[in-house]
Amino acid sequence: MVCVSYDSNAQKARFSSLMKAARETCAAARNRTAALGAVDMVASLHGAAARAFGAATALHAATMKRDMFKFEKEWRLMVAWIPIKTDRDPPLPYCFEAVGPVLRSFYELPFDPKSLKAIVVGPQHADVNKPVVEALLNRYDYEKVEVRVGSVSLRTFQ
Repeated sequence: MVCVSYDSNAQKARFSSLMKAARETCAAARNRTAALGAVDMVASLHGAAARAFGAATALHAATMKRDMFKFEKEWRLMVAWIPIKTDRDPPLPYCFEAVGPVLRSFYELPFDPKSLKAIVVGPQHADVNKPVVEALLNRYDYEKVEVRVGSVSLRTFQ
């Protein structure tokens, strides 16, 4: 679980630090393989480092929102594939589901159904999202969870 950052200065600082580390790591990967004369390895390792930082950048971006949303005090569940051994046995099941033309993927994280009180969908696509969320809740026996339509449009830009 990661606390969402609503502070634009903190967000800029975090991304500056991340981009600096990305540039240094990619340059080091390129320089080390070039020094060995392994021309074909240069592109391969440099590309792998760039993809890894692309994924890290996406994870960081997913924990940032504009200041106007700070009333939410949101925490997000972040899941990333990292090849390490964990004590979790078995690991979280990874699933996907086709709903009409949409294919959604997710990790199943079991929790007490009484912990979930409400889900708020944005008003911009509430006509689509609210029935879908209600159907999912019903399908998985979370029928006591309230689904509300928020007043803040989540897809707005200034």
